[in-house]
Amino acid sequence: MGYGIELVQGHLSDAASTGAQALTAGNQQSFTVRATAGGSAAVCLEAVIASFQAAGDLRIRSPRMHDDVNAVRLQATAGVPTVVAAEGFRQRLYSQDTPTVEAVFTTAPTAAEISIAGLLNYYDDVPGIAAVYKTWAELAPSIVDYLAVPVSPTSGATAGDWGTGVALNSTVDVFKANTLYALVGCIAQGAAAANGLWAIQGVDTGNLLVGGAINNSPTDQRRWFWWLEQVTGKPSIPVVNSQNKASTLAFAATQTASTAVELSLLFAQLSTAP
Repeated sequence: MGYGIELVQGHLSDAASTGAQALTAGNQQSFTVRATAGGSAAVCLEAVIASFQAAGDLRIRSPRMHDDVNAVRLQATAGVPTVVAAEGFRQRLYSQDTPTVEAVFTTAPTAAEISIAGLLNYYDDVPGIAAVYKTWAELAPSIVDYLAVPVSPTSGATAGDWGTGVALNSTVDVFKANTLYALVGCIAQGAAAANGLWAIQGVDTGNLLVGGAINNSPTDQRRWFWWLEQVTGKPSIPVVNSQNKASTLAFAATQTASTAVELSLLFAQLSTAP
């Protein structure tokens, strides 16, 4: 089975209007659901993150969902990156469908303010993906040590978009050779201008972006993947082989263009061999 999790990012330079405004998917991403094995609906939207500068709603709709008018509509708080759907939330998605992702504001925002959304899609079986995710119960007996790995990706030249990724060992290289590391979470804090999303991508994530929110609650983010497993009931903790440290990249998308973000990736070294 081609199990995988993908953080699909969307961003919008707001117009001064209360009408629905469509978000644009991030660099080399799409809101179109990947083709699942046999065209089955083996994919669910399990969590949603919103990072808006103005108060409003994040709306995700499709004729394949409950309705193509509102469907999933979630309140986004101004200036506070928030997980707006997670516990018990599980929206079925459909192979190759393209949901519409929009912002609908309570009052007209200031023109050119940036709205960012993150959709965490869980794929049970998608061809060509070979990601490595485990549960806490599988990992806990194998944990040897914990470590924090600092990385500093820069967000995109277009505000709200992903920037260029940086390797896990780009700042310091403390990984032990031929060793597995579980990514439990991340501390990603900074000025409000850095509100947005962080992610990693590499062969161990099936070359899909997976991550969370910048400037969200530090408690939530430092245990982010453990928490996702608890609320989804699915393996959610990425496991990275240290041999892939140079090709596994960290990314950021923030509300200001070309902003360096200091991330501290929280890993657990495992005793199990690759």
